[in-house]
Amino acid sequence: MSELTNHIKSINEKSKKEMDANPNL
Repeated sequence: MSELTNHIKSINEKSKKEMDANPNL
């Protein structure tokens, strides 16, 4: 369970960074 949670958190952080880098998206 914790591994899945950490995986989801890492994906969310990556998505947030990409959105910050590309505000037009």
